Amino acid sequence: MNKDNIDTDEHIEPSKSQLKREAHALQELGERLVALSPAKLSQLVLEEDLIDAIKLAQSLEKKHGARKRQLQFIGKLMRNLNAAAIEVALEKLLKPDLDSIKQFHSIENWRDKLVKEGDMAIDEFMLQHVTADRQSLRQLVRNSQSNNAQQAVRSKRKLFKFINELISDKQ
Repeated sequence: MNKDNIDTDEHIEPSKSQLKREAHALQELGERLVALSPAKLSQLVLEEDLIDAIKLAQSLEKKHGARKRQLQFIGKLMRNLNAAAIEVALEKLLKPDLDSIKQFHSIENWRDKLVKEGDMAIDEFMLQHVTADRQSLRQLVRNSQSNNAQQAVRSKRKLFKFINELISDKQ
C-alpha cells in the first residue's frame, strides 16, 4: 500500500467488534445501575427516561428474557449520554461502601488472627494501635479461645466491637 494514497483526514469507522464491545460495556454499566438501591439511584444525576428504564428493569424478574431486553435498551439509551461521566459518578457513589467493606474485612482478619495466634498477635496489634488497652484485649482474646461455645461466640463479637472502635477512632 502506498502511503501517499492514504488520506489522513479520512475518518476510520470503528469495527463491528469494537461497536459490540462498547455496547456490552454500556449494558454492563446499566446492570450496575439496575443493582443500585432506589436511594442510591436518586443520588445520581441521570436523564428521566434512563431512570424510568432502570426502575422498570429493577421490577422485572431475572428468569425471563424481558430483563435482558430491558438491559439492552438501557445500554442503547446510554449511547447518547456521557457514559464515562455516569461511571465516574457511580464509582464516587460506591467508594464509601467499598471502603467500609475493606475496613470490615480488616477487623475480621485481626479478630481471627488474635484468637488464633494469641500473645504474638496481641503484641503486633499493640504496635499498630498503641492506645488500645492491652489487658482488655488479652481478656477478650482469652475468652474467645474458650471451650464454652456460647462464651467464645459472645467474646468474638465483643472483640470485633473492641477492634472496630479502635480503628474507627484512629481514622
